[in-house]
Amino acid sequence: MTSETPASTVSVVVPTTGDAPWLAPIVAAALADGALEVVVVDDRADAARPALRLPDDGRVRVLSGPRAGPGPARQAGVEAARGDVVLLLDHDVVPEPGLVRGHGARHAAASALVVVGAMPVVVRPGEPRPRYPRALYAADYARRAARWSADPDDVLEHLWTGNVSLRRADALHVGLASADYRGYRHEDRDFGLRCRAAGLRGVYAPELRAVHQYERPAERFFADARAQGAEQAQLARLHPEAAVVRRPEDLLDGVPGALRPVLRIAARGPRGAAVLRGVLRGLLAAAGVLRADAAALRLAQLRRRAEQIGGWTRPGV
Repeated sequence: MTSETPASTVSVVVPTTGDAPWLAPIVAAALADGALEVVVVDDRADAARPALRLPDDGRVRVLSGPRAGPGPARQAGVEAARGDVVLLLDHDVVPEPGLVRGHGARHAAASALVVVGAMPVVVRPGEPRPRYPRALYAADYARRAARWSADPDDVLEHLWTGNVSLRRADALHVGLASADYRGYRHEDRDFGLRCRAAGLRGVYAPELRAVHQYERPAERFFADARAQGAEQAQLARLHPEAAVVRRPEDLLDGVPGALRPVLRIAARGPRGAAVLRGVLRGLLAAAGVLRADAAALRLAQLRRRAEQIGGWTRPGV
């Protein structure tokens, strides 16, 4: 007989860039749930960075990260981890009670798994404007979670790594970061596809809940969208077997027909994308002044798609 509990086999790995007000609550929640340890990878670029404010517990370890994005930071944390199972949490994903134990139990019952827990985004009424970054992200996540529930094969096809666990040996075998992949907006999807190629099986476990405290200023939200477009092109090159976007025109899927000619301006090249970006930025500013939230949401949807197309067509990517 063993005295180990499922949680006592789990190392929680949390990369951070230091701008995370939720980091200490995340660490505290993981410790309260019986984690073997919490490995925080401090990936801040500033060499003179102040110490992170974390719970005073011997199970907390802080490592200096490689400053190369979340994938390499996770890799450093997994390499240092001592647990049989590694639970990868983003620094704005706050566990609910039972999360660590639940991930451990899943791996105690079966091997070769990538377990994806739920991390819904809470959209608060009356929150400060602009409200569309959180609203759009929350809607995207809800659609993806519904697809994971309907089709287990979609878990590794479209992996999100904010609340994900796997055996440490499997993580090291696959590698959290790929030398062939540049960027960190779809690096989790690249990881999921490589996990699938290695014979791992994705499982969506919605009962393993955390709350994603997603926050993005408007321009950073759109910068993320540009990076997503550029990285879609990388996915198409690196994973010819996967159901990924193959050309910028595919990013028009789901766009109403009347709006497609507008977005094709972005598909013509960087100059067209820049012009369209400027126009939509002005319209969004006007919608903000008028507090026209519904109009701002629709304009933000349009600009995000234009940014994704523009990212794809950017030279050198």
